[in-house]
Amino acid sequence: RHVELRVYFDRAMEPQVAELLELDGHAGLFSCLEESCAQVGASVPAETFCRGLHLITAPSGLKDRWTDASTTAGFRSTFIVDPHAGIVAQPKIHTRPGLICDQGQKLCHNAAAARWLRIRDVTGNWTAWRPYESQSDWVAVSGVGVLVQYHAEGSSSYIVGDCLLRSLLRCHSAWHHRMNLRGGFNDWGA
Repeated sequence: RHVELRVYFDRAMEPQVAELLELDGHAGLFSCLEESCAQVGASVPAETFCRGLHLITAPSGLKDRWTDASTTAGFRSTFIVDPHAGIVAQPKIHTRPGLICDQGQKLCHNAAAARWLRIRDVTGNWTAWRPYESQSDWVAVSGVGVLVQYHAEGSSSYIVGDCLLRSLLRCHSAWHHRMNLRGGFNDWGA
C-alpha cells in the first residue's frame, strides 16, 4: 500500500520545483505528474508514516515555467496520521469514554501530534501546561467530569472530557459553559 501525496500549483512551474519539495524534511520524493509541472506528487509506502504530524514544505522562490516569476513565500502543509482516531484527528468529538482509565487512577490520552496538555476536573482550575504524555496520574472523583485540553500544531482548541460514576459506569462531562481558552499560551482574550 502507498499513500499518494499531491501538490497543485495554479500555473505551469519549472521542473526543479519537484526537487525542492520536502516531506518531513526529506527532499527527492516528489516528481512532476504532467509536463507542465502544475501537479507534483509522491507515492510513499504507507508503513513509512508513523502516527503523528507530517509536513510538506517548499521554499520561496519557486519559478513559474513561462514568465520567470517566482513565489514570494514558502509553502507549508501539514497532515495527521492517526489510525486510532484521536482528538486532534477528530476535534469535533468532545466526549472520550476511556480517557479516565486504570480504575480511575490515570488518564489515558489519545492525541496524535499533541505536544502539550493540561487537565482539570469541572469543579477546579486547569493544571499548568505540560509536555504531552500517553498517561497521566489523576485520581478521578466519582460523578465529577474531567477535561483535558491538548495543544497541537499551534492550536489549543482540542478538548475532551470523561466522567466516571463507578467502575465502568460513565456520566456526561459537560464542558461548554466552563471552557476557558484564554491565556499566555495563545495570546487570545484579555
